[in-house]
Amino acid sequence: MREKFDDYKIRFEHLIKKGNFSRLGRNFETNSHKYFYDTGTGKVFQTEDNVSAVLSAWITTNEFESIFEIPIEENLLIEALDELFRTVEEQHILQAPSVQELYGPQVYDLDHALAKHRTQLMLELTEKCNMRCRYCIYHSGNGGYREFGKSDMSFQIAKLALDQFLKDSQEEELYVSFYGGEPLLRFPMIQQCIEYCLKNYSDKNIRFTMTTNATLMTREIAKYLAALPKAIITVSLDGPQEIHDKYRLFSNHTGSFTKTVQGLRYLAEEFGNRAEESLIINTVIAEYEEANLIKIQDFFDSLDWLPKNILHTSSYVDTPDDEVEYEGVDSTREKKLRQNMNNPELIYNPLVTWGVKKFMKDSSNKTNIEGIVQEGFIKELMSVHRRFLVDKPNGIYGMNGCCVPGARKIYVTVDGDYLVCEKMGPSPKIGNVFDGIDVQKIREFYVERFRKEAAKYCKNCWAINLCNICYTECFDENDINFKKRHKRCEAHRVSKERILATYHEILETSPKNLEFLDDYELA
Repeated sequence: MREKFDDYKIRFEHLIKKGNFSRLGRNFETNSHKYFYDTGTGKVFQTEDNVSAVLSAWITTNEFESIFEIPIEENLLIEALDELFRTVEEQHILQAPSVQELYGPQVYDLDHALAKHRTQLMLELTEKCNMRCRYCIYHSGNGGYREFGKSDMSFQIAKLALDQFLKDSQEEELYVSFYGGEPLLRFPMIQQCIEYCLKNYSDKNIRFTMTTNATLMTREIAKYLAALPKAIITVSLDGPQEIHDKYRLFSNHTGSFTKTVQGLRYLAEEFGNRAEESLIINTVIAEYEEANLIKIQDFFDSLDWLPKNILHTSSYVDTPDDEVEYEGVDSTREKKLRQNMNNPELIYNPLVTWGVKKFMKDSSNKTNIEGIVQEGFIKELMSVHRRFLVDKPNGIYGMNGCCVPGARKIYVTVDGDYLVCEKMGPSPKIGNVFDGIDVQKIREFYVERFRKEAAKYCKNCWAINLCNICYTECFDENDINFKKRHKRCEAHRVSKERILATYHEILETSPKNLEFLDDYELA
C-alpha cells in the first residue's frame, strides 16, 4: 500500500541530502493557529493540522516513514503531503543550503572597520569599588570573571587610548564610556578625560557615557554631567529598599539604597527636561517571584520625580560558566527548557512571562508593556519583525549576533590592554594602548577560529538566521571554548520559539500595534 508514497519519499530524501530535516525550520503555534518558520527564507506559514503533524514527525525523527505513525486517514495524509510539497515548490521553503561557513563584516571589512569605523571606547578607570554586591560579576562566586583589584588607570594610558580611538574614526557619533569598578571613585580622572576630548577633538561628535551605582553622586557632579552637551548615565537600582539592599551592599555590608536613590535624584533634577533621553536605569532581577516583580515595577512608578518614559533595562544574575558537551538540537536539556517555557509559572524567562501580560491583553500601545521589561521585550519582538527574509534561500549565514571586535566597542583595562567587551570573561586580548589594535589576533581568534568552531554547531540549527548570540561565553583566556556556549544556544532556541509564537499572537489580533517596530531604535 505504501508504494503510492514512493514519490513523496524521494522528495523528502532530496530535502535532507544536506543535513537533518530539523535544521530546515520549526513548528510553533499560537492560541488559534499552527505555523511553520522556514530557516532558509525566514518566511512563516500558517499550517493546517495535518501538515503541521507531518512536519513535526520529520523534525522529530528525520525519517520519512514516521508519518505513518500519525493517526489520520491515508487520503488526508496524501492531501497534506500534496499541500506541503506544492508550497515547497512555490515558496522555495525547506531548501536551506548547508552551512559551509559564517559570514559578516568581520570577514570582508575588518581592516577598514578598525581603521575608520570604531564606535565606542570603554575605559576601566579603576578595579576598585565601594560596594560588594552579592551577585556582582567580579564576585568570586561568578566563575570566569576577574575579581576586584587595587589598580587605577593612569591618564597616560587613557590619553593613548583616546587618541588612537578618536583620531581616525569617521563615524558620525562616537562614545567614550567610563567603567570600573565604580568609576565615580575616579571622578577627577573622568573630568580630565572629558576636558581633554572637548579641547583636542572639538570637531568630533562625542557622547560621554557612564555606568555607576550612583552612591558617590553629588549635586556638583550631577551638575557637571548635565552641563555636557551629550551624556548618558546608567544607574544601577534594583527597586524598593527591601529588594535593593538585599544584594547591593557597601563593602561594610550595609545597604546602599538611600545613597543610590539620592544620587539618581540629583541626576534627574540637574538633567531636567533632558533626563528622559540622558538617564538609564538598570535593574538586576535576583529573585523572580511575581510579587517581587510587581513591587519593583510599583516602586519605579511611584517616583514622581523620575521621567515616566526613561529607558529601563533589566537583567538576570550572571552565573558561573557551565561547561557541557554538545548534545544537539532538541536534546534532553533543551526539551526540559521547553517544558519550563510552557509552564504557566515564572520558570522560564520570568521577566518576559510576567511583564507582557498587560500588553497581550491590550497591545494598543507599547507603554502597556511593563516598564522594567519594555526594552528587552521590544528587542525580542524586533528579532522577528526585522528578521532575515528573502524569497529564495541564498546560503549566506551571518556570524550570529557578533559585532566587529574592536570596532563597535573596545574595552581598555587599567593596564592598557584591549579586550573585546566588558561583558566577557577571560578571552584573548586584542592589543594594547602602546602597540595598538592587534588586527591579526582579532582575525585569528574572533574571525577564523570562531567561524570554524561555530559552523560545527550552527549547521544543525534551525534558528541560525534568528540568532543574536555574540562572542560572550565562547572563549577562555587564550583560546576558543564553545563548551561554555552550548547551554546558552539551547536556551536561545527555546526563546526564539516563544517569541515567534508571541509575535504572531499579536499579529493575529492587532497587527497595527506592531507597526511602531518599523521605526523603533534600540538604545
